[in-house]
Amino acid sequence: MVFYVTGRWFLLSTAPKGWANVFADEGGTYDRFGYNVPEDRWVTASSRQEASTIRRAIVDAANR
Repeated sequence: MVFYVTGRWFLLSTAPKGWANVFADEGGTYDRFGYNVPEDRWVTASSRQEASTIRRAIVDAANR
């Protein structure tokens, strides 16, 4: 799923094995972050201002 928040594009996976991958557009390059849906925890991105919004999008997609 492609997601746009705070002026930046993100590519999110839907966590088929519990882990969601998030790729954040950083102006021509991408940073990768991981979120564990069952454990409700970030590996690296929890301090990003967009973290709660992205988390909600991952959880909503996983619950469909």
